[in-house]
Amino acid sequence: MDYHCCPECGLHHIQQRKTAQTVGQVLGAVGGIAVGMLFPFFGNKLPIPKLPQQVYQYITFAKTGSLVGGEIGMVIDEHLLNNCVCMACGHEFKQRRYWD
Repeated sequence: MDYHCCPECGLHHIQQRKTAQTVGQVLGAVGGIAVGMLFPFFGNKLPIPKLPQQVYQYITFAKTGSLVGGEIGMVIDEHLLNNCVCMACGHEFKQRRYWD
Protein backbone atom coordinates (compact mmCIF):
# COMPACT_ATOMS: atom_id res chain seq x y z
CA MET A 1 0.00 0.00 0.00
CA ASP A 2 1.20 3.53 -0.75
CA TYR A 3 2.61 5.41 2.22
CA HIS A 4 0.35 8.42 1.49
CA CYS A 5 -2.85 6.53 2.25
CA CYS A 6 -4.54 5.07 5.32
CA PRO A 7 -3.39 1.52 6.14
CA GLU A 8 -6.88 0.71 7.46
CA CYS A 9 -9.19 1.84 4.64
CA GLY A 10 -6.77 2.80 1.84
CA LEU A 11 -8.15 6.32 1.27
CA HIS A 12 -5.98 9.39 0.77
CA HIS A 13 -7.83 11.69 3.21
CA ILE A 14 -5.02 12.06 5.76
CA GLN A 15 -4.36 14.91 8.14
CA GLN A 16 -1.02 15.24 9.90
CA ARG A 17 -0.96 16.27 13.52
CA LYS A 18 1.84 18.48 14.77
CA THR A 19 1.25 18.17 18.50
CA ALA A 20 4.85 17.88 19.69
CA GLN A 21 5.98 20.57 17.25
CA THR A 22 3.42 23.05 18.58
CA VAL A 23 4.25 22.27 22.21
CA GLY A 24 7.96 22.53 21.44
CA GLN A 25 7.51 25.94 19.85
CA VAL A 26 5.58 27.30 22.82
CA LEU A 27 7.98 25.89 25.41
CA GLY A 28 10.96 27.06 23.37
CA ALA A 29 9.59 30.59 23.15
CA VAL A 30 8.90 30.75 26.89
CA GLY A 31 12.33 29.30 27.61
CA GLY A 32 13.94 31.76 25.22
CA ILE A 33 12.33 34.70 27.00
CA ALA A 34 13.49 33.31 30.35
CA VAL A 35 17.05 32.93 29.06
CA GLY A 36 16.89 36.42 27.59
CA MET A 37 15.92 37.79 31.01
CA LEU A 38 18.81 35.99 32.69
CA PHE A 39 21.49 37.30 30.35
CA PRO A 40 22.76 40.77 31.17
CA PHE A 41 21.90 43.42 28.63
CA PHE A 42 24.93 44.98 26.94
CA GLY A 43 23.21 47.38 24.53
CA ASN A 44 23.86 50.66 26.32
CA LYS A 45 26.23 51.87 23.59
CA LEU A 46 23.41 52.45 21.09
CA PRO A 47 21.70 55.86 21.03
CA ILE A 48 18.18 54.46 21.49
CA PRO A 49 16.54 53.94 24.90
CA LYS A 50 17.22 50.79 26.90
CA LEU A 51 13.64 49.41 27.06
CA PRO A 52 13.15 48.89 23.27
CA GLN A 53 16.55 47.20 23.12
CA GLN A 54 15.58 44.81 25.90
CA VAL A 55 12.27 44.02 24.19
CA TYR A 56 14.16 43.30 20.98
CA GLN A 57 16.52 41.01 22.92
CA TYR A 58 13.58 39.10 24.45
CA ILE A 59 11.88 38.72 21.07
CA THR A 60 15.13 37.47 19.52
CA PHE A 61 15.63 34.86 22.25
CA ALA A 62 11.96 33.83 22.04
CA LYS A 63 12.17 33.36 18.26
CA THR A 64 15.37 31.32 18.57
CA GLY A 65 13.87 29.14 21.29
CA SER A 66 10.71 28.66 19.25
CA LEU A 67 12.68 27.51 16.20
CA VAL A 68 14.78 25.06 18.21
CA GLY A 69 11.75 23.73 20.11
CA GLY A 70 9.80 23.32 16.87
CA GLU A 71 12.59 21.31 15.27
CA ILE A 72 12.86 19.02 18.28
CA GLY A 73 9.07 18.61 18.29
CA MET A 74 9.09 17.77 14.59
CA VAL A 75 11.56 14.95 15.22
CA ILE A 76 9.37 13.65 18.05
CA ASP A 77 6.28 13.83 15.82
CA GLU A 78 7.96 11.94 13.01
CA HIS A 79 9.61 9.17 15.01
CA LEU A 80 7.70 8.64 18.23
CA LEU A 81 4.05 9.67 17.91
CA ASN A 82 1.15 8.52 15.76
CA ASN A 83 1.14 11.76 13.80
CA CYS A 84 -1.46 10.96 11.12
CA VAL A 85 -5.21 10.50 11.31
CA CYS A 86 -7.48 9.32 8.51
CA MET A 87 -10.36 11.71 7.99
CA ALA A 88 -12.56 8.95 6.54
CA CYS A 89 -12.29 6.22 9.19
CA GLY A 90 -10.57 8.01 12.11
CA HIS A 91 -7.64 5.57 12.24
CA GLU A 92 -4.49 7.00 13.87
CA PHE A 93 -1.15 5.79 12.54
CA LYS A 94 2.48 6.68 12.08
CA GLN A 95 3.24 7.76 8.53
CA ARG A 96 5.61 5.40 6.83
CA ARG A 97 8.52 6.71 4.88
CA TYR A 98 9.55 5.23 1.57
CA TRP A 99 12.69 3.79 3.14
CA ASP A 100 10.79 2.00 5.98
